[in-house]
Amino acid sequence: MTNKEDFYEKNNSSIFDPKGTNWIDDIEILLNDKHFVKHYQDNFFSLYASGYKDSANILCEHIIEKKRTLNRSGIVYPIIYLYRHYLELQLKNLILLSNKAILLINNNSFDDSYKKIILSHNLIDLYDLCLKNLKNLSEEIGEEESLINENEDFSMLKNIIKEFDKHDKLSEAFRYPVDKKNNFNLQKINNINIKKIYDMINEGTKILDGAEGWLDHQISEISKNHS
Repeated sequence: MTNKEDFYEKNNSSIFDPKGTNWIDDIEILLNDKHFVKHYQDNFFSLYASGYKDSANILCEHIIEKKRTLNRSGIVYPIIYLYRHYLELQLKNLILLSNKAILLINNNSFDDSYKKIILSHNLIDLYDLCLKNLKNLSEEIGEEESLINENEDFSMLKNIIKEFDKHDKLSEAFRYPVDKKNNFNLQKINNINIKKIYDMINEGTKILDGAEGWLDHQISEISKNHS
């Protein structure tokens, strides 16, 4: 047996179902845990979204705090992709949660056209649907002021989303160097300020997390009233 074969054999022949010796080696896939699934069945998108954001944060903090001289030109692409995918998943999460709340109120009579857009990668479309759902839900439950009332915070969030949409409309520009026509992506960008995008995304996170918490509360209250 060669050294490489021996190494592979000692490491249980699989990277996706290994038998590690401690919790640092093995990360449990919680979607296979029935107790986790029962408790978090409405928040799988949130679980994935936070994972992408946290991963990007770790990379940014590594660069910012340690002032590493690693290949920052290369690492910027996965960082921005992770943040963009976080925004996409969290918007979809809010759409699903708000749709569930409206379904509960209307006894499952809500239009299911959201299903088409949930497969979309277009952040503007997702943001607009999310905004529409949250406003509709606020009206349904009789709140005088919508959770999202085009205030300063949400204007900032929309500006972030517009920037991503401008440079990466279909979530491909930071994953591949060229588009489907073999043209280079990101030709209109010269520099990306890691500290600025880190700060902006994490400010946006507060808004999105607040919306998620509000929706969780509304779903709980609506469920009680309809039980």
